Amino acid sequence: MTAQAPTLYVIRHGETDWNVESRMQGRRDIPLNAKGREQAQAVGVLLDWLLPSPGALDFASSPLIRARETMEIVRAQLTLPPEQYRADERLAEISFGTWEGLRWDEIEGRYPEAFTHWRKDAFNFQFEEGESYAQALLRLAYFREDLKQDTVLVAHAGIIRTLMALYGCIPYEQAPHLLIPQGQVLMLRPESFCWLKGSQAPSGN
Repeated sequence: MTAQAPTLYVIRHGETDWNVESRMQGRRDIPLNAKGREQAQAVGVLLDWLLPSPGALDFASSPLIRARETMEIVRAQLTLPPEQYRADERLAEISFGTWEGLRWDEIEGRYPEAFTHWRKDAFNFQFEEGESYAQALLRLAYFREDLKQDTVLVAHAGIIRTLMALYGCIPYEQAPHLLIPQGQVLMLRPESFCWLKGSQAPSGN
């Protein structure tokens, strides 16, 4: 009998000021703002209700500060030592290269030809001095192979989109355009996902 694949409890980092300004963050190390810290606390409360034994799970985070802050707030809400989790470079946000720090209107104005190519094939488009969603998929495939148990994971919108494609939940070509909310938990299994929010019924498939 084939062992059941581990369940991922995936969290997008809380809000930052650059989220509010609609700036591409990528590998820029931007901290949470006050709302982002509140979102992380709310997710911790939700996981405390959802998980009967959270200490039995693995905890992995992107090494970027906005993800680590989120993880440490979540673990504190679970009455677990905040800093006892692993930071995994494979969960770092996709590198958007020269687009980082810019708003979408600035990107379209500054790089019109590249922006047109991105709109045509966003999954395979490689950002100048950065990477593509397709390249991120490769490192996440290795991350998935290393999973041994159910895992709470804090990452970024681009990484979560790519994970959902890797797990067969959405087509690759749709992944870069999928809205990934903050302040919610994505339960992710092969070909199955469910969004959980404290005050709402689950949604997914």
